[in-house]
Amino acid sequence: MPKITPSSFDKHTEPVVEQYRELETAIFVMIAERLKTNGDYAQDEVLQWQIDKLNQMDLINRDTIKLLSEMTSKTQREIEQAIVEVASLTLETVDDQVEQVYDRAKGSRLIEAFIVLATMEVFNPLPKPEYLETITRTSRQRMYREINAYVQESLITSNLGTGTVSQTYRNIVNEAASRAIAGKISIDRAITETVTKWARKGILTGFVDRGGNVWGLERYAETLIRATVKDVYNEITLHRMSEYGTDLALMSSLSDPREACSHIQGKVVFTKESELNTTQYPSIYDFGYGEPWGTLGINCRHRLFPWFEGISENNQPQYTKEEMTRGRKEREKQRYHERQIRQAKQELAIAKAVGDEDAIRKKQRLLRNRQARMREFLKETGRKRFYDRERVRV
Repeated sequence: MPKITPSSFDKHTEPVVEQYRELETAIFVMIAERLKTNGDYAQDEVLQWQIDKLNQMDLINRDTIKLLSEMTSKTQREIEQAIVEVASLTLETVDDQVEQVYDRAKGSRLIEAFIVLATMEVFNPLPKPEYLETITRTSRQRMYREINAYVQESLITSNLGTGTVSQTYRNIVNEAASRAIAGKISIDRAITETVTKWARKGILTGFVDRGGNVWGLERYAETLIRATVKDVYNEITLHRMSEYGTDLALMSSLSDPREACSHIQGKVVFTKESELNTTQYPSIYDFGYGEPWGTLGINCRHRLFPWFEGISENNQPQYTKEEMTRGRKEREKQRYHERQIRQAKQELAIAKAVGDEDAIRKKQRLLRNRQARMREFLKETGRKRFYDRERVRV
């Protein structure tokens, strides 16, 4: 049986994503706890509170370093485990898929078309390839380098106050002070509202996309681990299929595919560059293969099944354009509800850190309402709920 499934990609990447979600929430809770007054400041002492808190910038940097240190070793283990497991399971998956085709060929006496394995009486997988270790090692090293460059060195720097966490802290202090003075609200209420506002923006990394947009911590970390794991799957799958003598693959079919995949899912495709294609089938490169937005790109859940002409059978379900469009919209809506639930949990944690009882009650109601909307959505669509995507740990 195949070892890699659409949901298994999430199974391997979600622990890493959760680490960075937890880090981002922990940073804002840390800031909220650092800023709360504990009744030490009266309303007419807002400016003094502002000065005192700005003078604690070195403590924020110290606490951020501690959080990063605690998380880094665990995250590295999670990253390595995800990459190594996906690499190994991908190899097993391709071998299993080829064995199924081999058994069908033997039974129908079409084995002569099975060039690499035609002389075998019983299927034996090809030897474990040397490139397996090379791919896992280079993928792991590349991800560590990028995290260090765009996350570690951005959140904290050797120049005090220039890291993104310090900058966020300074902005929160100054804005909370302005709110407390201008709005004539308590300092703690101003802290709760301001930290919540900045938490919705997230902690920025050093990564800037082609459009000039700076990515937040959670988005960057999630995109990076998903892209890395999917690249490992793609590279090993295509290498292994070629070793078995085929450059053709049957692409799996989903009810909610991305646009680039919707044109070729459930069909046979050529897995090499378009200029090398002498088959009747479209090349995956014609549909953005190798690009983040393209087929088998970031967050794509499609799989490839080795295809042997004259032997393999296409057993993938076929969906209409309307069905795929509806499925895609439902998936995007579910992701929206999941983000809304995580946001409500984070805001509740911030309110608890400040000790703002009124805000705590409001955030608890907000969370219940958003969870109720998720249940209604799932009831209407029949989609499965993924609680790990709603989880927020503090």
